[in-house]
Amino acid sequence: LITSDATVRGNFVHATSGFSAGGGFGSTGVSITSAGAISANGQLTLQNALDAFGDVADADDYAIRVQHNSADNNKGPGIAFQATDNASQVGAAIIHEKTAGWSKGHLHFYTKRAASDGVAPVRAMSLTDGGKIHIGSTTPSHATGHVTIHNTLDPSTNTGNPNLYSLMLAHDADANGAGPGLGFYTSTDVDNVGAAVMFD
Repeated sequence: LITSDATVRGNFVHATSGFSAGGGFGSTGVSITSAGAISANGQLTLQNALDAFGDVADADDYAIRVQHNSADNNKGPGIAFQATDNASQVGAAIIHEKTAGWSKGHLHFYTKRAASDGVAPVRAMSLTDGGKIHIGSTTPSHATGHVTIHNTLDPSTNTGNPNLYSLMLAHDADANGAGPGLGFYTSTDVDNVGAAVMFD
């Protein structure tokens, strides 16, 4: 028996016949089906002393862990967001795509762009397993979108203060003759730079 004011600690294993409880779990309660699906009304709060920054490689240090139980590449777990009473509509999503062994992969962000029934969200941004950011592209080779930065920063008040610039390019080395740069191209071939701005 779990009462409405109970605190549950440790691992919970549902029975094959399912589980349901009311009261503190929400106005109509929480249910865990025999297949492991969880449905709840109300707010979910996870409170513990876990420290994900302590060891980001230790899965047991995370308050929430979403796992796709497969070793196949180009698949992975996801989180869907809905702002509707129609449970079949996905408005936005975050998906981890496995690209190699040991859970190496990309992190994709999706948003729905059409106010129509059954239209799937479109990939809006990806953080790749190589540390790159792609915006507005569904292909890993190049990004077709753009980045807009809005703020009230004014570098004219102090041009020597790096915190006043909307965009900073840094080259992490003190050697002379080397520095950051911007490359421009008008082709899907990202290996060919048409123009550039560099500082050394």
